[in-house]
Amino acid sequence: MPLLVSPLLFLGCSSWRFASEQNDALAKQFALIPGKASLYVYRTDSTNTGPLTLAMGERHHLPNEIKVKRLCWLYPDTFLNFEVLEGTYQLMALNEQGGRIIFAEMLIGVRPDELYFFKMNDRGLFRVMEPEGKLAVERGRLVKGQYHE
Repeated sequence: MPLLVSPLLFLGCSSWRFASEQNDALAKQFALIPGKASLYVYRTDSTNTGPLTLAMGERHHLPNEIKVKRLCWLYPDTFLNFEVLEGTYQLMALNEQGGRIIFAEMLIGVRPDELYFFKMNDRGLFRVMEPEGKLAVERGRLVKGQYHE
C-alpha cells in the first residue's frame, strides 16, 4: 500500500539555532531520564554543507497517512538530543533544497533507559554503536529541536 504524506503536515522549525552552551554540555554528559530512551542524531562532514532536515514520522488520521514532524536542521558537526517513550518511531532525513523530499528513513524500536546514536549524512541515516556516537557528539554542537513527548 502506498504511504500518503500530506504537504500540509510538514511542521517544525522555521529557523536554525544552536542550543545554549549549558544545554550542549548537559547533552554531552549522556545522562538518561528514567523511563525514557535518549536519542542522539548527529550530522557528519559531507560534500553538502547545507542543511539537512531531521524529522519524525507519526501516524495520522488515515491508516497509511504519516504526519511528518520536522525536528531541526542539521549542518555538518551538529547534533540533536531528545527523549522518547518506549516504542517504534520513524526517523527521516529530508532535503530542504529538494522540495522536502524524503531521501532516507529508518524505522527504529527503542527501550527505556537506553542511549541510541544515529549518524546522518548525504547517504542517509545509520545507527552507530555507542563509542562512535559519543565521540562524534562530543566533537559536535547541539542545536535546538522541536521534539517533545
